[in-house]
Amino acid sequence: MLRIIRPDGRELCIQSLTDQIYSMEDDEGYQWHWSVSEALKYTRGREVYIVSLSEMGITTERIRQQYDGMNEAYAMTKDLLQPLIFLPFRGKDQLVDGWHRMFKASVLEVDELFACFLTEKEADACLVCKLPPGSGVDWGQPKHG
Repeated sequence: MLRIIRPDGRELCIQSLTDQIYSMEDDEGYQWHWSVSEALKYTRGREVYIVSLSEMGITTERIRQQYDGMNEAYAMTKDLLQPLIFLPFRGKDQLVDGWHRMFKASVLEVDELFACFLTEKEADACLVCKLPPGSGVDWGQPKHG
């Protein structure tokens, strides 16, 4: 187990180096890294909602654009009954777990999926780190700004 002590003094435990981390870079170049394993803990026993891909403007092509390197064959093996996980991020809901399920649903033209939504406090508890521009992983993405 890896224990990370955050700057605010809270401890975040990564069970193993294979724990899933969702990473993204925002428009300002900051990289955000959330523990999906921690997020899953908050969804146990949580109310599940139904989301519409068409209402969110989700298409197969849009997913391909947002998830560079999507393993499409792997995506087609995923269970569509497992809820997507969203967390609040800058006034919107950010998908942190379920990209492959969302891709499969879009290919099969399944419009509705189950979803769980974390609170801001839960999302903050799942945040492993936020890295300033230029100090994180270079994904070969164009710099925004």
